[in-house]
Amino acid sequence: MESAYRSEHYFPDDLGTYFASYTTIVNDESMKSFLNDCPFETNKQEVIEALKANAERTKTMHRELFHRLKPDDVEFCALMGLAFWNNVVAAVNEELSSVSETIRGVILSEMHEV
Repeated sequence: MESAYRSEHYFPDDLGTYFASYTTIVNDESMKSFLNDCPFETNKQEVIEALKANAERTKTMHRELFHRLKPDDVEFCALMGLAFWNNVVAAVNEELSSVSETIRGVILSEMHEV
C-alpha cells in the first residue's frame, strides 16, 4: 500500500511505473532487463514473473485507487493506521483486540473531524 502511494505521488501520470521496493523503481519495460547483470545464480525468469505478479496486484489493488482518490498525507497515515490495527491482528488475544478497537476508534474519529 505504501509503495503504491509513493508511486502515485512521484509518477501521477504513469500508472505503469511503481516502486517494487524501497529502492527500486520499475515499469513494464525495465522489468524485462531488471536482472540482466545479476551476479547470483537464480532463476531469473521466476523472479521476473514474481515481480510482474506483484506489479499487477499493486496496480489493480492500490495504485488505481490512489490515483482516483488522491489522499493527502494525513489521510494516507490514517489508512496505514487502520491497516495495522485491523481486526485480524486484534484476534490474537482479547487485550490486543481492545487496544485495536480503541486505536481504530481514535483514528476514525480524527478522520471524521478532518
